[in-house]
Amino acid sequence: MDINLKNKRAIVCGSSKGIGRAIAYELATLGASVTLFARDAAAMKKMVQELDSSKGQQHSYITADFRFPGQVFEVISGYVRSMDVMHILVNNS
Repeated sequence: MDINLKNKRAIVCGSSKGIGRAIAYELATLGASVTLFARDAAAMKKMVQELDSSKGQQHSYITADFRFPGQVFEVISGYVRSMDVMHILVNNS
């Protein structure tokens, strides 16, 4: 199957490990600009550099601890308001 996600934006929650990490890598490979969302800023900073950007993607990350729902709401609300559009949400947390 040939899926082209060029010019699509994705947020992947819980993206520092496991399934979330694998999904983020795959979305980037398919051409999406991926925003990583997890609590470990150092891991996210490193991972952003590792994501495929061969199709001109602009990857980023935001951090919050999902044990604190208020913090998550504040961070994600501010981020989404700053973007024109989001196409994909992976709620893996």
